[in-house]
Amino acid sequence: MKNYISFGSQIRPITYPLIVFIVISIYFSNIINDAWHTEYRLFSLIIYFFLLVYTLVIPIYVHLNYLKNDNRTILTINNSEERITCKKKSKLIVTDVFQNISRLEIHQVHKYKERSVNWFSWSAYYYYKLIFNNGEVLYVSRLVIKDLENKLGEIKIEYVNHFIPLIPPAHSAL
Repeated sequence: MKNYISFGSQIRPITYPLIVFIVISIYFSNIINDAWHTEYRLFSLIIYFFLLVYTLVIPIYVHLNYLKNDNRTILTINNSEERITCKKKSKLIVTDVFQNISRLEIHQVHKYKERSVNWFSWSAYYYYKLIFNNGEVLYVSRLVIKDLENKLGEIKIEYVNHFIPLIPPAHSAL
């Protein structure tokens, strides 16, 4: 099965922040507008700036980080042969069998996969770090493949929690 960044894989994680921003902006518009015409003008600007950053800027930044890392990435998982292959910009990055993966790290917002309610507008963003026995490391975001841990069979999984799960810069420019 070939996995790559598609329009649909990008829409789902960015839709929630956009909806939250629109709803919160509508809800707080009267409060911000009323405060604008009083001595609390600075306070209204601070609130609106905070809402803008919290609900829209951070998710877009994370989304762009993932797009930069996974630009023209094709991840192929062959369950019959138990083989994983990754190509970036038509260049073979890794091809190996599942047994040579020492562990899979899921970098996520704190306990994202265990909760039904997420308090951050960027909670839907997470990435995988595959560590192979020979020392190779592969970073793949949820924009390329979702639920990778279910497709690799029996493998050691570690959850790494972050406030904002960004792919490290040294690996995002492959």
